[in-house]
Amino acid sequence: MNPTLLGVDIGGSSVKALTWSPAGGVGQRWREPISREAGAAAVIGQILSIVDTSVARSGATAIGVAVPGVVDENAGVAVFSENLGWRDWPVRSGIAERTGLPTAIGHDVRLGAAAESARHPGDLVFVAVGTGVGAAAVLDGRVRATRFSGEIGHLVAERDGPPCACGKSGCVEAIGSAAAIAGQYTKRTGERVDAREVAARLERGDPVAGEVWRRAVDALAHAVTAAIAVLDPDVVVVGGGLAAAGHMLFDPLRAALAPRLAGLGAPQVLPAGLGQWANAVGAAQLALRSSVRDGSGNRDNRRRRTSCADKDV
Repeated sequence: MNPTLLGVDIGGSSVKALTWSPAGGVGQRWREPISREAGAAAVIGQILSIVDTSVARSGATAIGVAVPGVVDENAGVAVFSENLGWRDWPVRSGIAERTGLPTAIGHDVRLGAAAESARHPGDLVFVAVGTGVGAAAVLDGRVRATRFSGEIGHLVAERDGPPCACGKSGCVEAIGSAAAIAGQYTKRTGERVDAREVAARLERGDPVAGEVWRRAVDALAHAVTAAIAVLDPDVVVVGGGLAAAGHMLFDPLRAALAPRLAGLGAPQVLPAGLGQWANAVGAAQLALRSSVRDGSGNRDNRRRRTSCADKDV
């Protein structure tokens, strides 16, 4: 049997979804924006609606969900997300009841690390740079994690730096994330742009884009150095939206790491082979493992769908 699994990756500005099967790999892919400004309850409603549409579009037999922030994977609960504003959202039960499908949840970056590790036989650190900055380690073939591990985005890179959503100032995430790059450029110029546009302007020689980008890369190098010093991986894989900048990110990042890593060894620093879709692929693979474990992959578990009005989400 070759089931179709749905992998859903909840990000700070969008939800990415794809179909995946053990024999065929990645199938359909799509991405839908969400609006954080609407508040946590509205964001949850948007996510549930996107999952509904994705299930109808995909014909999936099980769902895996990659969730940001602090995640209790055993309880199936998104404990806290500072970027999306929720606390204690029962993701697994909410989506399972909504869709009638077996649902598993996991931490987004850890799922991305698991998906990328299939391409790298040694020890690996996966760094995701998007709305936030996070990391996960795969050591001896296993994702190693506790509730708060991998939060390298909240290492302080600049003591008097910009405020971070966590309450501190100068965090890597407040300087080096895609959201921070866009925000710092907008603050400097008054123009609302995203990180992709900042990268484009950098390539055209925009001096403000250059300053913002160099500062961001320096902050990222600070965090990656810490991860390398502690874990001594064979390879560092960088994914998330900012990795799409390609050589414009990786060339200066490798250059910034070189003097910091003197005496510590120098692992390869590579872009994610799965690109921005690593977390979603990891989520689909989690759905397969969970379905096999509980025996739900071979039967129809559909139940009555419930609306937001029916359930307290």
